[in-house]
Amino acid sequence: MSSMSIDQLRESFVRESIQLYLEDTSLLSKPKKEEVKVDYTVHLEACGSASFVGDRNNSQTLDAHKRLCGGIDKAKAGTGNNNIYVTWFGTYDGGRAATVKNVYQKMRDGITNKVCTYHNNGPSCQSNWYAYTRKGIQTVYLCNVYYGDQTYCSKSGESKEGTLLHEWSHAYGYIDDVAYGRSNCKSLARRDPSGAIRNADTYLYHYCDLQ
Repeated sequence: MSSMSIDQLRESFVRESIQLYLEDTSLLSKPKKEEVKVDYTVHLEACGSASFVGDRNNSQTLDAHKRLCGGIDKAKAGTGNNNIYVTWFGTYDGGRAATVKNVYQKMRDGITNKVCTYHNNGPSCQSNWYAYTRKGIQTVYLCNVYYGDQTYCSKSGESKEGTLLHEWSHAYGYIDDVAYGRSNCKSLARRDPSGAIRNADTYLYHYCDLQ
């Protein structure tokens, strides 16, 4: 803020008596805009910056976050006419593959160039949620289920790394939720490749299978 807050004025040391004339006092009664408290920010040489709100397994989340940029590079490089691509995105098509690469690039750019905030115990978490976010924002809200997963990618189960990739595909890649889980995503790839390339869990499993 460019002007002093009321608290700052109250704490100022008065050296001489002065008179103040306030022409518009309406702003004094307005509540301050609520701000999210960021506990600390870690600046990473290879993958931008990560900020944390609250303290719960932050070291594991940071370890997972550190792998995202290199992991996305691997996933993007593996987007071609191969078995892993076909498993998750369906019959190879150059146009759809270009879309997948573009989504990965948007995630890479966002994670590298913006401060990614991880908000522990998100206020809207449901009992069965891993995490949530919204398209176009820079915050991922983490939920209880997330904390029980292993840190790094798995080819059989869930992981913190995979969950973060899933959420950033929403926030930075503008991807939707069409299907959840490995079996459902494989089925989606076979019957609807166009749906697969806009499905967040599909990117999660494709990414993790290439690590």
